[in-house]
Amino acid sequence: MGTHEPESIAFAGRGGALEGRWRTGRGAAVIAPPHPEYGGRLDNPVVETLAAALAETGVAALTFNWRGVGASHGEATGDLRAADDDFAAGVAEAARRGAGRPLVGAGYSFGAAAALRERTADRLVLVAPPVALLGADELRVCARPLVVLLGDGDAYAPTDLVASLMPKRPDARLEILRGVDHFFAEPHALARLAHGLRGVLA
Repeated sequence: MGTHEPESIAFAGRGGALEGRWRTGRGAAVIAPPHPEYGGRLDNPVVETLAAALAETGVAALTFNWRGVGASHGEATGDLRAADDDFAAGVAEAARRGAGRPLVGAGYSFGAAAALRERTADRLVLVAPPVALLGADELRVCARPLVVLLGDGDAYAPTDLVASLMPKRPDARLEILRGVDHFFAEPHALARLAHGLRGVLA
């Protein structure tokens, strides 16, 4: 099983060193935070819940700050190419630390869209992926095992629309969290997320 206490690390990114937290285990999950220009950080409660849930299954987990956020070098930007580069740097760091397969690509909001665009992950865990950032068919044509978790009050990822975009396969699962919006601001929202993650990751 992985350790639940993360190690603070720094690793190389194309825009400079990136701040991260590493939990040891087998395989690896790289978990991306929300939008860097709107407070997206590795210590976001949703990101922490996601990392802890993956660590409970024994998977090594890397969370990180986008460039220009926290102790990460560079300037914060919403540019998708920069986000893809930062996510790829996280994947490279997990590999450098000896993490094997499977590789889980994961993220919340803006970070979920970045995880979906990453092509080397064996499995995806996406929390509240905003439809506006998913592209026309990126979700629909995803050929990898996939779990999407979102709230029934999420204005950025409406449940009916996301359901219509999901691949029609048994290994593509959509989990709806009742009484939860995009920001998981309601009482018990994080507990519902943790419960949902345990159900799909067990």
